[in-house]
Amino acid sequence: MRRAAGLFSMLVVAAMLLGACGPAATPTAQVIKETVEVPVEVTSVPGEVEVVRINVGYVPDPQFAPLYVGVEKGYFAQEGLQIVIDYATTVDGVELLSAGKIQFSLSGGDQLIQARSQGRPLVQVLRWYNGMPSAIFSLAETGIEGPEDLKGKTVGIPGMYGLQLRGWMALLEANGLTSEDVTLEAIGYTQMSAVTEGLVDAAIGYSNNEPVQMAFHGQDINVIEMAPYVHFPAIGVITTEDMIAKNPELVQKFVRAFLKSVKATVDDPAFALDAVVSQVAYSGGDALPLTEATLNKAIEFWTPIDGKYGFINMADYEWSQAWLLEQGQMDQEVDLSKAFTNEFVENAQP
Repeated sequence: MRRAAGLFSMLVVAAMLLGACGPAATPTAQVIKETVEVPVEVTSVPGEVEVVRINVGYVPDPQFAPLYVGVEKGYFAQEGLQIVIDYATTVDGVELLSAGKIQFSLSGGDQLIQARSQGRPLVQVLRWYNGMPSAIFSLAETGIEGPEDLKGKTVGIPGMYGLQLRGWMALLEANGLTSEDVTLEAIGYTQMSAVTEGLVDAAIGYSNNEPVQMAFHGQDINVIEMAPYVHFPAIGVITTEDMIAKNPELVQKFVRAFLKSVKATVDDPAFALDAVVSQVAYSGGDALPLTEATLNKAIEFWTPIDGKYGFINMADYEWSQAWLLEQGQMDQEVDLSKAFTNEFVENAQP
């Protein structure tokens, strides 16, 4: 396994951040498990290295492999960046960005459009995923092979909120179904056991998580991917208008390193798996092969479109805004031309 060479000095934010590993005297990643206050102006450290914080909205996980690969490969270090990976909720990311306390966050475009409608000047600077990585999964014996088979069934969802609920609503609409045709139940994060025990006919989860785990453990399942039916702008990196105006060089450096990291992950899954292991705790057993399976599924969503990485599609933004307005989740249109930019992606193709 490739492993980081050792602990490094914590520099300016030493008292505020938890430990990290990386090559000695090289800017790398710091891993923190909860939101902390890091003033945005605290970015310059000795050696002209900039500390950059990105909120990712979850716990250490294979789905963040490109960030780990970028650290291991030194792509961020080559740009003079020392990244802080902040594991908190996506809502925290929007709040912290809006308050000027972090530089970047991962987010879907639907959330960004809503934020802009509330007066928050956020901007997407690259697309990471190629579509919505959520799916409806069920035991094969239920016969649920397509959306039309959901009628009259009970489907579990972690909670009545967020992108998965929006995706579910959009999928129903795209297939001529209504909320009265299917019973939706909030079951918390018990999707696999609820499906296995027959408490629900199907459940909604992430494409590279629950369905992969069930198939890995030998269960015969059917999977309906949401991506073909739902066209919310895909998960990517967002920042603020102020950051773009005042420090476009930093944005360009981060986008360049990030896209190189995604490409390296797609090109060399074995290296990516090692990088994941260096950041994510395991308990042994089948954890490593299962992690490899979930990583390989995630990579399917990261492969380039027409050989290009990161470009954002206006059509997805237009579809999303129209849907949000139709559903009453927004009161007024926003200028979508200001919601994203492909400028940095154009100048950073790996």
